[in-house]
Amino acid sequence: MKKWIWAIVIFLVVGVVGGYSYSHYREVRNQYNQDILNGEVAVKQKHYAAAQNYFSDALIRVQNDKKAQDLLDQTKKFVRAESELNSHQFAMAKQSYKDVLSYKKGSGVLDKRADDRISLVDQVQKNFKRFSGMLQKAQEYNAAQMFMDSNSELDLLFSETDFKQSYYETLRDQATKLRQSNNMGLVNTDNTLKLPRKDDSPADTNTNQASDTESSSSDKMESTKSSSKEESSSSAQSDAKLTSSEKAAAKAYKGTNEFTPKANEKISNGDADTLRSQLEKSGLSKVQVESMSNTDIAQVRNYADKHKVSLKEAFSKVFPS
Repeated sequence: MKKWIWAIVIFLVVGVVGGYSYSHYREVRNQYNQDILNGEVAVKQKHYAAAQNYFSDALIRVQNDKKAQDLLDQTKKFVRAESELNSHQFAMAKQSYKDVLSYKKGSGVLDKRADDRISLVDQVQKNFKRFSGMLQKAQEYNAAQMFMDSNSELDLLFSETDFKQSYYETLRDQATKLRQSNNMGLVNTDNTLKLPRKDDSPADTNTNQASDTESSSSDKMESTKSSSKEESSSSAQSDAKLTSSEKAAAKAYKGTNEFTPKANEKISNGDADTLRSQLEKSGLSKVQVESMSNTDIAQVRNYADKHKVSLKEAFSKVFPS
């Protein structure tokens, strides 16, 4: 009788212990599954820090679990790749994204994002190489003191939509500084051209005039003086006849005729002289350059800017021989 009692007791104990163990196992698996699910949702929402916490909890519940380990390591690798990309370490970022794809039980979402990032890095590297070439060309123009050509190349560079992205920040800083250097060079060139030239000095003018006969020179001077006096007298008389309101209206008059330059053909004497110097350096003769009016110079400049060509080529198009 006692044996039967003990048998029943043992059976009950085993049943209770076994039932508890199975129940505990099911509870742990359920918590593990929930951690994996929460981590995958966090990955989709790009909450990578939270995803890593969930995958770590899953590993604690089920130690050495391959899936949880792969998901955790893959997420860490993707976060590292993102940091390298933002730091413009393109080669390292590309390799890290490739590593993300190597996890057999990893996240399909991270696989897709890593694959897209690899394509992005490839495009960024191609653009970086092309933009660097354009910047180098502009630097070469600057070194040759062809400041306007350098600025034209920089204008093309800054007009590139992708160039505004943060990946090319270093190149943008260099291009901005180069443009400032070009503008300073143009100002210095303009000031140099404004200095008196020997062939324009009063002494040279008097020397050239000395070759004419004395009587002819005297006649011309008298004629000039007479003409100046008549113009001055006429101007004074005309002003004297105008009322103050009429004078103000005349001063404010902004009418145009067929000889009035268009708005985009207006150019200062300093800028016109700078462009004349550039044209002469490009191979045009001094006679050709000095025979051009400021409006002619402005037309050549506008054509060059519009069609992105050199000043010499623009001259040949605007004034074909």
